[in-house]
Amino acid sequence: MPVLEIPLERTHPDRHEWCRGILASFGVVGAGCSVAVIDKGVDPEWLAAQDLVGPRDVVPLDFTRGQEGPREPPGDQPGERHGSRIIADILRSAPLARVHSLRVHGAEHEADRADIVRALEWCGRNGITVANLSVAFYDRSCTDDSPCVLCRSINSIALASGLFTVISSGDAVTIGEKIDRGDEPWQCPTARAQLGWGIASPEVVTPAKILLEHPEGGLSFTTGKFSAGVAQLRGALPGVDLFAIRRAIRRSCVPSAHVPQNIGGFGRHCFLLAWLAATGLAEIPAEAPSAIEIKLGGPSERTANGVDKGLLRAARLVSAALILRQQWQRAKEATLSLLRAAAPWASEMDQALLQHLLGSCAEATGDDAEAASAYDEAAKRFQSAVGATAALPGTPQ
Repeated sequence: MPVLEIPLERTHPDRHEWCRGILASFGVVGAGCSVAVIDKGVDPEWLAAQDLVGPRDVVPLDFTRGQEGPREPPGDQPGERHGSRIIADILRSAPLARVHSLRVHGAEHEADRADIVRALEWCGRNGITVANLSVAFYDRSCTDDSPCVLCRSINSIALASGLFTVISSGDAVTIGEKIDRGDEPWQCPTARAQLGWGIASPEVVTPAKILLEHPEGGLSFTTGKFSAGVAQLRGALPGVDLFAIRRAIRRSCVPSAHVPQNIGGFGRHCFLLAWLAATGLAEIPAEAPSAIEIKLGGPSERTANGVDKGLLRAARLVSAALILRQQWQRAKEATLSLLRAAAPWASEMDQALLQHLLGSCAEATGDDAEAASAYDEAAKRFQSAVGATAALPGTPQ
């Protein structure tokens, strides 16, 4: 089996940062959404010291078996303050989301499946819209014929309450070790909970020694970032149900040509694409996608963040009609056409949006050089736009 390793220049580690910035400029910052982090608790003082945008108040709740309190024990080693770091990642992208910390892991007793089920049931009863479950179970007791209590509960609670559960189905280091040995990666939650969303890779695949620590105080795992992205979408699209949101995320995930495709979660989850696609679905005409013709006659009225509304509508159509159908090459060609048509009058934010869309399409079609160039251009245009305008609500400064 090949070693699971991707050169860092191919992962575009900063892509998530400017992607969330573009979304924030549209006001997509998690307002109206509630997120539960089912983990080790929260350290309020540590969290307050992080450079976070928006409210930092987190509702602390204790679900430990020994009623040890909701506070996460302090620690400075990699992997410690795990719950607080997940919360930090969520608040960076969705600063207006209401975050609840459900401590299930005690000092003497790590949570088992039944403990986590109790926390999930509380989420279902209390209207939580996203649950972060950064825990995995490596055993074969859960099967298709006899799913464990946790998998059954994730599915039933999702059906009953619309809870979107983000699950860690194993970190990249563990999965990489299993692949190197020729073993099948075995993760109970992802395999058996069809209505949960399993994440099997960090946003940046990197050596174990620098995997756990995020330079801004969070984690490099995708569960926190992914939960934040779901919170952004669910807050911005309150009338869209769980299944439509899942479809928009799943189909807009940028496939990677550099990792095994049979391992879940190894795409580049771009919530900007998912937002464009989900909002664009309402604008797609009844005829087949092949009959859609995108025309751009000239500039039109602009949104509050400086994006041309006609261009935004076109980008939404490209995402909803082509990317959701995995027609990445056609989406790339359409985006290039939009860039050429808008070149005489496009604003910096126009360019940032389209270049990011182009970069995603190029990455999906395996053109690393074009993807890197487009992502870099998107970052430059976005930074220029933010620096040239007044502070935008919810935009990281």
